[in-house]
Amino acid sequence: MMVFRIGIPDIKQTRGPEKCLRFNPDATVWKAKQQVLCSLTESLRDVLNYGLFQPATDGHDAKFLEEERPLREYPQSFEKGVPYLEFRYKTRVYKQTNLDEKQLAKLHTKASLKKFMDYIQTSSVDKMGKFLEKGLDPNYQDADTGETPLTLAVQCEPGGGEAIRVVVEGGAHIDFRAKDGLTPLHKAVRSHGHTALLALLSMGASPDYKDRRGLTPLYHTVLTGGDTSCCETLLYHRGQVGVRDENGWDETHQHLEHLLFYGADSSSQNASGNTALHICALYNKESCARILLYRGASKDMKNNGGQTPFQVARRESGRGLAVPHPHPFLRANSDNSMNLPEWMAVPNAPGSNIVSVQGFKHTGTLRSSSSPRGARTRSPSRGRIADKEDRSRQSRRQG
Repeated sequence: MMVFRIGIPDIKQTRGPEKCLRFNPDATVWKAKQQVLCSLTESLRDVLNYGLFQPATDGHDAKFLEEERPLREYPQSFEKGVPYLEFRYKTRVYKQTNLDEKQLAKLHTKASLKKFMDYIQTSSVDKMGKFLEKGLDPNYQDADTGETPLTLAVQCEPGGGEAIRVVVEGGAHIDFRAKDGLTPLHKAVRSHGHTALLALLSMGASPDYKDRRGLTPLYHTVLTGGDTSCCETLLYHRGQVGVRDENGWDETHQHLEHLLFYGADSSSQNASGNTALHICALYNKESCARILLYRGASKDMKNNGGQTPFQVARRESGRGLAVPHPHPFLRANSDNSMNLPEWMAVPNAPGSNIVSVQGFKHTGTLRSSSSPRGARTRSPSRGRIADKEDRSRQSRRQG
């Protein structure tokens, strides 16, 4: 196990040596972040955009740990005994040591941030670059749309990803989430933006970033009707297969051809015990059933009701089931369990980005002290030693 002291500047909470947290070194930073979240006794706003931050030590620059990398890949500093990490809101990590606080404050007014979003929409790359050179932090959510500069860029970028490159090189975190909890990769695949997806992956993005429900970009290619190019690219980059939603549904229940070819489990069962073949029988999807059977799916596996796919098909044909056409794969009536972890719970208020941690409601009253947008804030690297709805909801393709 790896042991760290965890400091949380926003709530002035530091876990001393007697309260250190132990982490599995083979677990991802994302898992370690969940562990920290579950240990909190106070609330934080927009917790999905918090990250584990390693202050500058031993001549190394300060940095946020990448969420999908194993914790063991990051060196530990023992300068002051037990190694120390901070849990803080993700902001730009500045390399300069002579930042002008007044200039930064002017850059981060509501009008300036809105103007920067306008430059992205009009692909004014040069004007974007000038703002970023002056020190603008592109890690923020637009007050009206909930989009971040990078999530907007991936949906607007028609060409080679130049706007995306400028924003990322200007300090944007590739996994910084919009108000709806989606990362730029999720936004790219939902808008069928294959060029944007390739650009993000080429700049080091992981294909396995999670949204607030724990779903990956690959899962979202299924939810939006499936984009062949995006799906194949994510699988080629070893995107994780077998991710389940809150009802136990994984990608195999909703998308077949590519996933089965790349090794997805055709016998996977959801919360009702239904396999993908049961779902095909339920909705009379003969072509999908043929693919599953060709790939070796079991026709004898029973669901929680003790029925094989053949028995489900007979039952539904007798009822004369009418299914809307076209349609996504709908859940069976019994698939109504909601098993989200509390801290991932989607709030009741429309467009809200408040989630809960162990029953504590995140009221939105706290902000990060690491952002340069405010009178009392400083950059994390200054101590360096050296909901608009998803724009991509368009017509679904026939399943």
